Parts: sequence; C-alpha cells; structure tokens
Amino acid sequence: MKTILIALVTLCFCQVVGGQVRQLPGEQIYRRLHVEAFSHGSENAYYPTLVQEKLEWIRVESFAGRLIIIHAERFSNASASTIMASDITVDGKKRIVVSLESIRVSSATLTTKELKTHYALAMTHEAIHFEAYETIRLGRKATPNQRVNEEVRTWHRWIIGAVRPLLQTGHKMSPGLKEVNEVLKRCGDDARCVEFVMEINMRTVQLK
Repeated sequence: MKTILIALVTLCFCQVVGGQVRQLPGEQIYRRLHVEAFSHGSENAYYPTLVQEKLEWIRVESFAGRLIIIHAERFSNASASTIMASDITVDGKKRIVVSLESIRVSSATLTTKELKTHYALAMTHEAIHFEAYETIRLGRKATPNQRVNEEVRTWHRWIIGAVRPLLQTGHKMSPGLKEVNEVLKRCGDDARCVEFVMEINMRTVQLK
C-alpha cells in the first residue's frame, strides 16, 4: 500500500557550512523528520485524534517488535511523490518503508511543519491499512476486489478522521487530497458511493 505526498510551499531542512546554506542529505532529513513527527511535545497538539492514536499505535507496535520501519532510496515501481509503502514480512511482522527520494524532494518545497504534517498523515494512512492485517498479508495474491475494497476503506477513514480535520483548521493540503475530500462530501461521506470508489480506484491505480 502506498501513500502519496505532493509538494506545496518552499523551505527545506538545511545546515550552514562555511557560510553557505546546504540541504541535508535524505537520510538525515528522514531521521530528524521522524523524531519531530512522533514527538509527544505540545508542538504536535494540532494533530487530529486519529493521527495521534495511530502514531501511538505505531510506537507501541514498534517497541514490541511487531512492526518495523525502514527506509529505501526510492521505490522502483512508483513516482518520487510516493512517500511510504507498507506490507507484511515473511515472518509476519508489519513493515513500513519510507522513500528517501520523496523526503528529499519534498523537503525542498515544503515548510518544515508541512513536511512533518504530511509525514504524520502518511504514517497514519499506513497504520489504517494494518487494521486489515490479513488482506495486507496477501499482498499481490489479494484479488482485485479485495485490493479496491481495502483502499476505499482506508481512504474513507483517513480522509474523514485525519485529512478533513486539518483542512478545517486551515492546514495546507495537496490539491489531490482536497479533491478526494470534496468527492467524499458530495457522496454524503458514504464509502459505497460510486463516485468515491471510482476516485480512489483511479488514484491507487496511478500509484502501481
């Protein structure tokens, strides 16, 4: 399962070396970003309840050794805007993979807070997928219908519980997320609505 992050505004994770501003390497940005996104500090109090709950779930699962988070330079079968993917390992552990390429590209066009927010949202998206553990475990063996149903379920829960509250409080979101939110509102928040199902199917097919 993949989560897409789309760039918005300008600012980056930088350091000053010899009087020159240089962008940090992708892995350094990722490590700093991960710590900031998962911080319990008041600076993250604006996270919607669902985001807070899912990040805490990730902390607990990681500490217990049931979930691992790793990074890769890039995803070979997805665009540079795909920030995360998730699956189940052969020994049954949940795994989230973060694209350093996406982090690096996005850090040059997003403010620090915007990048942190989108990172937390992406983590939330993947955590929601893990609610359907058996379907995720099937991976490519899942039927097309199972995959579509899982994407629709996840996007529906994610948009209503995580993306929409941030939009309502004035946080900047990508045009794509705004569009999905509007489609869902036109559908009366009904996940079975044909327009919504088609919208999610189109977006997830584009990420394959």
